[in-house]
Amino acid sequence: MIVLRAVSVCAASGLGDERVLDGETLFCACPLAQFAQRRVAPAAQFDPAAVVAQRKSLKLMNRAAQLAVAAARALPVPARDRERAGLFLGVGMSGGEIAQLAGLLDESLDGGEVDLAKMGANGLARLNPLLSFHVLNNMPLCHVSIELGLGGPHGAIYAAGAEALDAFAAAADALAAGEAPWAIAGGADAPLDTVTLALRGGDERLAEAAALALLLAVDEPAPGDLEWAEPGGADREITVEETAARFGDSLAASGALAVAEAVRILRMHADVRSIAIRSAALPSVSARLRRVG
Repeated sequence: MIVLRAVSVCAASGLGDERVLDGETLFCACPLAQFAQRRVAPAAQFDPAAVVAQRKSLKLMNRAAQLAVAAARALPVPARDRERAGLFLGVGMSGGEIAQLAGLLDESLDGGEVDLAKMGANGLARLNPLLSFHVLNNMPLCHVSIELGLGGPHGAIYAAGAEALDAFAAAADALAAGEAPWAIAGGADAPLDTVTLALRGGDERLAEAAALALLLAVDEPAPGDLEWAEPGGADREITVEETAARFGDSLAASGALAVAEAVRILRMHADVRSIAIRSAALPSVSARLRRVG
């Protein structure tokens, strides 16, 4: 049986005021009314130095990686079998460091046009030599793996929303096949950079977030475990789009936030036995959580 034991969220708005979820941590929660007044929503009062154990890694991390590590460190991950544990993460464009190119352009322009000779002679020297670590979109997954010492199957899945559910499906498949005894799955994104804002037409719902869950292969579930089941009928249904509209569209993390919302509902409402999580835009992407027993 594949079970979800804990979920951790690092986001701008959290998941409401309910703080009774076993094994769940909400970072940086702020009232939804505040979020509604923002154009875009960064995680409030988030200090990555307070949660990243390997401080030297901070300068290598983009914002999405910092959020992912914060959420991962809040999970009650087992100490055993870390060399075999899996990690599957929905990731975004990681374009948040585009501002670092400003110095390059300043030194490369000649009469309003980019001069490649000037770029080579002067512009490249203005670049942060660590820029490549910031712009690669698999960096959130890499830093979580390094921070927790995970050595099993890994997968970074480019996601613009619901596709992050594929990270959970990949983790469940790896556990069912015996490739890993446990795994972390979810999504992380900080889509507040100028590139994403331009592509989304200045979307006012954009918000950064990371949402990760601990999945295990078990013979006997523990109290509070939720079974990661095949898509199908359920008592209640939520969509990734609805969750993104309520809590802010975190793109690569939105699917994982929908899973976290399903966990919240199941643990707070005894009359709900199972929840289907689906995407209105991508009908083929769906999942189901249900109570065990």
